[in-house]
Amino acid sequence: MSWAEQALLPIASEAFIGLGSNLSMQGIGNPVDILRQALQRISALPHTQLTQWSSTYESDPLPGSGTSQSQYANAVCAVATRLTPKALLTSLQAIEHDFGRVRAGHRWTSRTLDLDLLLFDDQKLDDPELTIPHYAMLTRNFVLIPLLEISPALRFVDGRPLSDMPAAKDRKGLVLIKRFTSKELALV
Repeated sequence: MSWAEQALLPIASEAFIGLGSNLSMQGIGNPVDILRQALQRISALPHTQLTQWSSTYESDPLPGSGTSQSQYANAVCAVATRLTPKALLTSLQAIEHDFGRVRAGHRWTSRTLDLDLLLFDDQKLDDPELTIPHYAMLTRNFVLIPLLEISPALRFVDGRPLSDMPAAKDRKGLVLIKRFTSKELALV
């Protein structure tokens, strides 16, 4: 049995992925264009179906990032996948790499594309490669507001409604800038 076959689950799981970009890329375009193309690439992953995607929001860089950064474009999508969490992460990192993402060991730096696996069903996973749920998702409005846009009744793995989190009510520094249609994503 190949590695790819071993990395498949017997039934599809629901996963939520955060997308972010604040650097343009020659030949691709600005951060909003990058997120559109990233959604297209996610929709093309094997054994994975893009089921929902949020509007794209402009957000401020995280406080304490240390350098002057451009605004970010952020979104969240949901997928139904038979990939295991680690296989999905590997696929997402390959997409990041194709968009010029370099992992230099510094967090919160400018990037062409950042794909974060936020939730995977109600699983909890904490190892050096992957932490699910994402370690900081509950404190980031640029994650929770788009996430709740596509899944308003979603609960955290401990049962708390995500809509009750303070960051879900904080729109400071967050501006809706674009909603992609299925046609724009070439899903029709």
